[in-house]
Amino acid sequence: MFSIKSIFVLVLTLCLCSSNVLAQTNPTLHLSLVNNARAAVGAPAMVLCPCLTASSQAQSNYQASINTMTHTSPYGGLFQRVTPFGASGTAIAENVAYGYANDNAVFNGWMASAGHKANILNPTYTRFGVSVATGSNGQKYWTQQFLKGTCNR
Repeated sequence: MFSIKSIFVLVLTLCLCSSNVLAQTNPTLHLSLVNNARAAVGAPAMVLCPCLTASSQAQSNYQASINTMTHTSPYGGLFQRVTPFGASGTAIAENVAYGYANDNAVFNGWMASAGHKANILNPTYTRFGVSVATGSNGQKYWTQQFLKGTCNR
């Protein structure tokens, strides 16, 4: 059974997705940037995960709705936030950013940051999702999520 919080997360995601806050990302391009960087250090390739794509979109939508880059969410911690989208696992991480124009720019920004780069290159993670949404302030809010686990989608 879904909890009230899970239903609220799904409804908010649907509402925000149907409004004009979505920006555009190319998940396939983004995944290739991530996997090329991982290959350069001997880390295995990740696969694009529909559960994390949906979950990361919810986080980007939330950031855009409050015009603030944040890892926090009224929907709980990271494991709690991915569960309603069908993801479960033993290790998880998230990168967020704002203001970058496209996939290449945000990826380069994350790779220039030690903590974000560590998430991207961590060989533990096998699944990946990425998204972006535009806030009313015109800023793009980006989210990457990484998981060692499964997706039920």
